[in-house]
Amino acid sequence: MKYRIRYSDSALEDIRNLRFIIRDTYKAPLTAIHYLQGLYDEIKRLAVMAESLPVQQSESLLRFGKNVRRINYSSFASAFVIVATQTEPFRC
Repeated sequence: MKYRIRYSDSALEDIRNLRFIIRDTYKAPLTAIHYLQGLYDEIKRLAVMAESLPVQQSESLLRFGKNVRRINYSSFASAFVIVATQTEPFRC
């Protein structure tokens, strides 16, 4: 099954903050570009493999909702949930 990936407003804000920290605080603009591209690439993989990741039971992740799952990229963890909005698989 193929899924459409939607970012919450808070997720986009977290990514913007991460970019700012790497680029401005650590003075590493190229690292920020490469790191965020890798993060986005990893998140894009969820379109085809989201269900293969286990549902998490951690208290810190359950605040994101029931059946929350987690994907990691380097030292960054992203929480996500699978939301069924249609009965037909998403097609490009």
